[in-house]
Amino acid sequence: MSQEPSKNFLPIDPSRDRLYTEQPLDPHLHREMHLPNPLDPIGNIETEGRALRTLARGRIPKWVLLTGWATIGLGSVISLGLIGQMMVTAIHHAIVTNRLNGLIPLLLSIVPALVITLLMLMILYRATFRSR
Repeated sequence: MSQEPSKNFLPIDPSRDRLYTEQPLDPHLHREMHLPNPLDPIGNIETEGRALRTLARGRIPKWVLLTGWATIGLGSVISLGLIGQMMVTAIHHAIVTNRLNGLIPLLLSIVPALVITLLMLMILYRATFRSR
């Protein structure tokens, strides 16, 4: 009663014509969500971006929204006030001393801080009215 092992254990002949693989239609369907490491520089940027994107979409609890207004919003409003005061002082000083040629570089140096401050306020504003 000895059984001879068969030469081929597969029921079909595995030639190159018949080999195939199944691939899902959506390659992102089974992809694991990548959580960035906030301790390295790029991971820190990714983490901040995810937080601000979630904040801007409006899918956040009320306590996070209030905390955002208390920290980011209050800091942005104070920065906006200081930038405005600096601009008014610079314009007044340029008019009094009749030196308008130094005014344009000074105002251009203030623009990046103004844009960042207004961007933070816009994100908080969108989060407030999209979530309600």
